[in-house]
Amino acid sequence: LLQTFRRQQGYLLFQDMITMPMLLPEEAFRIFNVGHVLVDEVQDLNYTQHQFINRLQKNAYTLTMVGDEAQSIFGFQGAQPEIFQNIEKLYPHAKVFQLGINYRCSQPVLDLANNILANELQSTIHLTPNESSYGSGVQVYKTMATVVDWVQTIMEEQRDVPDLEKDYSEIAILYRAHRHTPPLEMLLTDAEIPYVLQGKSFFEEQTVQDLLAY
Repeated sequence: LLQTFRRQQGYLLFQDMITMPMLLPEEAFRIFNVGHVLVDEVQDLNYTQHQFINRLQKNAYTLTMVGDEAQSIFGFQGAQPEIFQNIEKLYPHAKVFQLGINYRCSQPVLDLANNILANELQSTIHLTPNESSYGSGVQVYKTMATVVDWVQTIMEEQRDVPDLEKDYSEIAILYRAHRHTPPLEMLLTDAEIPYVLQGKSFFEEQTVQDLLAY
């Protein structure tokens, strides 16, 4: 029923933009007048997407692919990181550029990342810092089940610090998805710690405000 409705209305899902052109004969791809093809996050390509790219790039001047084998996270959606790992076999004439210099992190953070890459992921990648890299040591909380546990531990450590010496603007909590914020917001609110959230606060959601008003 859904498929029929979509066809009648001319609606496409994201994957349809890949799978439907693949139903066409390969010669039909000649109508795509593409000069240059750039593919990012190649480590998360699946088989169909890779075949689509192969057809598209046959009429292109250049094909540029960028990826990081250590960041493949879409295996549950059929991603095949081996496509990226075998890039030189799949494209024998390709020029490979290793981007190993990290401009974001200090040496202690990179040391930790390299250790994880080598021991947990059996990766051959080794990150090196830029010339201006510096920083203090990394403190690892191995027993923390969630980021909330970590924040609670930090709050307990700061409890004995006089209020005049506390500068909350020097503290940042990084999270991957916005759905992770509610327990953090409740924790900070209960502790009467001021915070600024980049984006819409959990307590600003209409359903939450209705419940609080009730």
